Amino acid sequence: MKKMRRLYCLITALCAPAAMAGQLGDNAAQWFSDTVNAEDTVAVSFTKQRIHFKGCNQKAYQLAFSKQFTPVFALEASMHYDKGELSFGALSQKVTSQGYEVISWWTVDELRLGVSHKVRTSLKMSSPMTEQLSLPTSQSVGFHLALPGMKEAHSMSVSLTRENWQASTTNNQTWQEIEDNQINLQYAIAF
Repeated sequence: MKKMRRLYCLITALCAPAAMAGQLGDNAAQWFSDTVNAEDTVAVSFTKQRIHFKGCNQKAYQLAFSKQFTPVFALEASMHYDKGELSFGALSQKVTSQGYEVISWWTVDELRLGVSHKVRTSLKMSSPMTEQLSLPTSQSVGFHLALPGMKEAHSMSVSLTRENWQASTTNNQTWQEIEDNQINLQYAIAF
C-alpha cells in the first residue's frame, strides 16, 4: 500500500508542472486580452495550436489585434510564429517561420473591402545531413471583398493576392525572385 501511495505522489509531482504550464499560458493570454480590452479600444486575441504524434511535433502561435476607428474603417494586424519538427532518422528536419500581416477594412453597407500586406520575415529549415538553410522570405499584397451569403449565417469572400519571394545570394538558388498570383473564393456557413 505504501508503494502505491509513493507511486501516486511521484506521478502527481511529475504531471503537475506540465498541467500548470499549459494553464499558466492560458491565464497569461487571458490576462493580456482583458488588460488591453479593458477600455474597449483594441481587441486582442492570442491563439496557439499544436499537433503532436510519434515523429511529428508542430506548434503555431498567433497574436492578433483589431481596432474599429470609425463605423466605416477598421484595422487588423497579426504576428505569427510557427515551429515544426519531424523525427524519422536521417529524414529528420526542423522548420521555423515568423511573420506579420496588416489589413485595413472599409465597410460600405453590407460589403467589406480590404487591402492587406503580409511579410514572412524568417523561414529556416535544418536537417542532420545539411547545414541550416534560410529559405526565401516573402511579401504579399492582397485585395479582399467580404459580402453576405444567401442566409444570415452565411458569408462569402473573394481575395486577390500577389506573393513575391526574394532569394538571398548565399543559398545558391537558380532563381533570385519569383511571384505567385492567386484568386481565392470562400463561402462559409456558421453553425
